[in-house]
Amino acid sequence: SGNFNYALDSILDANGNIVVAGYKRNEIDTDLLIKYFDSSDLNEMTYLTPSGLETSNKNEIIQNIAIQTDGKLLFIGSSISSKDSAIEIIRLNSDGSIDNGFGINGKVSINNENYWETGNDIVALDSGNILLAGTQNTGSQANFFISQLDPNGAVDTTFGDNGSIVVDFGNSSDFAKSMIVQDDGSIIVVGFSDYGDGPASQKTNNFAMVRILKDGSLDESFGEAGYVITDFGDSDYANDVALQSDGKLLIA
Repeated sequence: SGNFNYALDSILDANGNIVVAGYKRNEIDTDLLIKYFDSSDLNEMTYLTPSGLETSNKNEIIQNIAIQTDGKLLFIGSSISSKDSAIEIIRLNSDGSIDNGFGINGKVSINNENYWETGNDIVALDSGNILLAGTQNTGSQANFFISQLDPNGAVDTTFGDNGSIVVDFGNSSDFAKSMIVQDDGSIIVVGFSDYGDGPASQKTNNFAMVRILKDGSLDESFGEAGYVITDFGDSDYANDVALQSDGKLLIA
């Protein structure tokens, strides 16, 4: 018996504290994990640990953290039950308290009917808007899912198709893992895809990448009609992307 804690991302907050997020496993399910540590001595700052974010009878996980220009922190992950899976975004104030002005009591859930959705990456834009990337699963096929929220956590319906864009590489299951915003506002999203012919049991995964324009449409001038698939042999998984000072992309 007992709890097990798993850290999946960390960041320095506006006060120089180390913030770690992931999930904690108990005997029934998994709950969100957010912990603060003093960067000078690495002691846990338990008084900053937010409470009231967990939902019973669901498996919840945080995958990524971003910091806004005002010091508020954004956390993205998933909330999974036996019936569905939703993308979950949480915002905390710079003092560690829940930002009740964001979504409903500091939390936004995105769950389109008949789909299982998971959240993997989040970017805070200088405009105050919030980009998120993850995967939308129909049960038989998964696709990249990218959406934009306004500063209060409402879906920005001017982005993409009523607030989001779903990217399907073709006869494949596609999983978005990370994204970065270029200087012109274009969005690079990377992950992996089992694109190709043949039964799923015989397919291997390849690096997959797309570029989305800042209005949420696919940039068809990028790669091959907007898509890039790279096969290094065997199975290849892209999990992160970074932008060099010369504009080139690093993908790992």
